[in-house]
Amino acid sequence: MQYGQAFAKLGYTLAAPRQDWSAERTDGVCVTLWGSEIDWKTLTMDSRVRGGPLEEWSNLPGNARRIRHARRALVEFGGMVDVIIVDGVPGQGVADATPWNPKDRKGLRWRVTYLEDVTGHIRMETIG
Repeated sequence: MQYGQAFAKLGYTLAAPRQDWSAERTDGVCVTLWGSEIDWKTLTMDSRVRGGPLEEWSNLPGNARRIRHARRALVEFGGMVDVIIVDGVPGQGVADATPWNPKDRKGLRWRVTYLEDVTGHIRMETIG
C-alpha cells in the first residue's frame, strides 16, 4: 500500500507527505515504524538500539513532528498510538506501508513508553 493511503486507511491525513513520519487527529496519533527497526520477537522498537545513527535523522522535519505527536500521545492518550509499518530503507524511501490492525494482531496495540524530547529517541512496545 502507498504511504499516504496507509494513513488514510486509519483516518489520518499527512500535512507534508514527503516529510512526515506521523500524523494526528482530534482523537489520536499515528506514527510510522520501520519494519527493519522492530524487534519482532518482543514486538518492541527502540530507536536508541535499532534506529540507526542519530545524525542521519534527528534534524529532519519528520522527527520534530513525531516528537510533538508522541508527546501528545503520552499526555492525552496514555502513550497509545496507531501505527503504520513501513518497508524500505530508512533515508532512501518507503517501498510499502501497512497499517497495524489490532484485530489482525491478537488485539495488540502500540504504546510510546519512552520519548527523549531533544533528540527524538523513542521506545514503543505492544500491549494487549
